[in-house]
Amino acid sequence: MTKHPPKPSKARVSRQQILDAAAKCIALKGYDATTMREIAGTAKFLPGSIYYHFSSKSELFLAVNKEATKQIIDRVLLNLQGKTDPWERIKKACTAYLECLSEGNYYALVALTEFPRRRSTEMAKSLVQQREELEGIFRELVDDLPLERSINRKYWRLSLLGTLAWAMIWYKNEGDDVEHIATTFVDLLAHKTSS
Repeated sequence: MTKHPPKPSKARVSRQQILDAAAKCIALKGYDATTMREIAGTAKFLPGSIYYHFSSKSELFLAVNKEATKQIIDRVLLNLQGKTDPWERIKKACTAYLECLSEGNYYALVALTEFPRRRSTEMAKSLVQQREELEGIFRELVDDLPLERSINRKYWRLSLLGTLAWAMIWYKNEGDDVEHIATTFVDLLAHKTSS
């Protein structure tokens, strides 16, 4: 007799449906313009039932951002497996980051477009903390690069991440693939900065 994996609980499925709906609504309209009623409607829930899982819109938004960051981190770490060369590692990490953005992933779009500085101090602090693990991965990757000693690694990293983020605005899935684009970005930044 074949054993089937246990089905996720109804509460877990419901929570995930709400997160998915919130990610979509916020990615398309922005946090401020999105209402809990719209999220509930997109998730096909009664408006009041959403509060069984999340006490407020800000709590829901933080949960969406946390999931977004986790998805990007998981993809980056998967791409880094078995890679030891510092330049190959940074290129693989950038490729993974761009893959998340280019797939029309609503979660990734939320993480990219909803900046902490637009939020209350408490919410901004939570958003920054959630992103810290991803920032830490890229910090370590850049620290391992053989850059010239005069290069400020913090600004090199921020330039790279900013360039990757901006690609979401102009990228169309025609022509160069994301791996080529990510590699080119790294090569451009590496030019005259590596020893």
